[in-house]
Formats: sequence, structure tokens, C-alpha cells
Amino acid sequence: MDIRTFLLLVLPILGAAFVAGCDGGGPLDEESSRSARGATARDSGSVNFAIRRRVSSSVPSSADSAFVRLWQPGGDFNQKKIADVPDPGSQTEIAFTVPAGRGYRVGVMVTEDKGAQFSRREKALIAYGESSTGTVVGGDTTEASVGVRPTEVTLRAPAALRPSETDTIAAVYNINPPDALILLSAQPGSSPSFEYFNQMLLTEIETPNTDTTVVQRFEITAPSVTSRDTTYVKVARIFEPPDPRDWITGNRELARSYFPTEKGPPSFEIPVVPDTTES
Repeated sequence: MDIRTFLLLVLPILGAAFVAGCDGGGPLDEESSRSARGATARDSGSVNFAIRRRVSSSVPSSADSAFVRLWQPGGDFNQKKIADVPDPGSQTEIAFTVPAGRGYRVGVMVTEDKGAQFSRREKALIAYGESSTGTVVGGDTTEASVGVRPTEVTLRAPAALRPSETDTIAAVYNINPPDALILLSAQPGSSPSFEYFNQMLLTEIETPNTDTTVVQRFEITAPSVTSRDTTYVKVARIFEPPDPRDWITGNRELARSYFPTEKGPPSFEIPVVPDTTES
């Protein structure tokens, strides 16, 4: 996996800088925030987040915007902004006003536009990263890194199923942003070109997530066949709600995404092998 690196430089009171090495924003669109109460100009600093777009980035070229969030986990401070993705080789800077304190973290959701849905603008999340926590103390400089990588789903499945056999599979989404609930659902098909929504959902089995991944297990039954066959699976990723308030600004929401595709090939594949057929 190709992971781009961000360099975090916190220079409280005098100013601060997040210097990024992955796809990110251009002109600032808007800001929505909640801040620690009682902060004054004397104990607040300015954080500038610079995002550079690399020609060789692993983030898809369709990326056109980024939600940038600066917050204190478990605290009162949260700011979020959206910026356009710049052209390769260029950059933009996003400024935050930050009360002095501990435990600051930055997160970046890189998105592509999916058009209008009713009165909202849909944005598909295609890459994500967040930093470790940092401290804002007057006169000091603190470094931290943010790994940003494209989003993906992998499927953990048996090497093969026997006809009519029931077993479990697991879909693993490679990110798990804090304060954003992500759900995974799955559908089976008899052809790699089947379309999601045209099949019954697989039965979900309660599965704990990790701090960095979303995991969902499903029960799947192989078709009743007499010769070697394949059963196919597609996975949907859904944000609930689609506009998590700690991340999304304005009249926007995060669209559903489908893995490997919504319709048409490819699909995840699980061989179905009768006992009398060599695998």
C-alpha cells in the first residue's frame, strides 16, 4: 500500500503549519466549527494546513475536494473546512484558530463529486488519513505524521465452498474515521457482472471494529451445483448519517460506495467445488 506522508508543525501563538505530501485542497470553500470556551487571542494560535498534490500520488486522479478537520478527541474543540484539490505540483493553505492545549489531531477526507442528490451535494470518500495527537504550547514546535491512503474493501473468505454449504465471510474496510459511523452490507450474485440492489442482502453477523478498520461478517450459502462454479459478492459502504457533523460542511453528504464495483465486473469471487471435483 502506498501511503503518503504529512508533516505537522505546531507553532502556537506565533502560528502553526501542517505540511502535507498528498492530494488535498485548493481555495477554501467554508468553515464550520465549535471551539473551546473562554479562549482568548492571548492563548490561541493559528494553524496553517498546506496540502500539496503530487503527480505520483496513489490517490485517484478523480479527487476534487478534501474535508480537513482539526479537533481534540474528548475535548470541546472542533473545526472543519473543505477545499478544492489543486492541480499536480501546486498547493493550498487552510488556516485554523487554535486554543493552546494538548491532544490536537488533524484528519483529512479526500473526496470526489458524485452530483446532486435532492438538495444535497454528494461526495464519495476515496482516501483518508489522520495524525497522532500534538500539543499546542507557546514557542514550541511539535512534529507528527499523517498517513493518507486510498479507501478499499478486502473480502476474507474460505478458499472454496462446497455446493449448498453455508459459511461466513468478512468484509474489511481499511479506514475507520472517529465520529463517523460506517456500515457495510453485502449481496451475492451468480455472475461477476451482477448489479448491487438486484439481489437479497447477505445476513450480517455482529462483528467488532478495530480503531483503524471497519469489519463486518456475513453468512453466505453456496449454490447447489454438480460441477465447479463461482459465487460472487459485492460490498456497499454507507455512512450513517451521511453527513457526520464533525466532518462535513455545508449542504453536503458522503455518498455510498461499492466494492469492487456497483454493477458490472469485477466482483469478489468464491469458488464452489463439489467433493468429486479437484480444486
